[in-house]
Amino acid sequence: MTLKIPSITSVRLLLSLGKHTDVPAIIKFYTDNRNYLTPFYPQWHQDFFTEEFWNQQVELNLQVFFHYKSLKLFIYPQINLNKIIDTINFHNFIGGVSCSCTLGYSLAEQEQGKGYMTEALTVAIAYLFKELDMHRIMANYMQGKRI
Repeated sequence: MTLKIPSITSVRLLLSLGKHTDVPAIIKFYTDNRNYLTPFYPQWHQDFFTEEFWNQQVELNLQVFFHYKSLKLFIYPQINLNKIIDTINFHNFIGGVSCSCTLGYSLAEQEQGKGYMTEALTVAIAYLFKELDMHRIMANYMQGKRI
């Protein structure tokens, strides 16, 4: 299978792998939502909120996609392609007869209740089934830590 870098669109959104030019927007997304997302994330890597970390991650995300291991999509509203409002991660790709993966996602706190995640997942899952020939996507719910 020859993979092309995905650029997935919906009515209001653009979904794509991050680029080096996106690193400031990626950091802003996670920094702005750090308190909100912390209960749902494993411990943050010590360099998680740095440009160096995200420049490495952008390269890594591209490599693992081309090796058919995972796909990390950043979601941008069509009206502001410099702003990231959520992420969708398809990981643990299994080929062969299984053709499956696992799904995780994060949505900015201020963007809750606007239907963005439903819209993004609809086109992202269609892409995985059609373009990556996935047959099954599993999602795990991670309940927030109780304070």
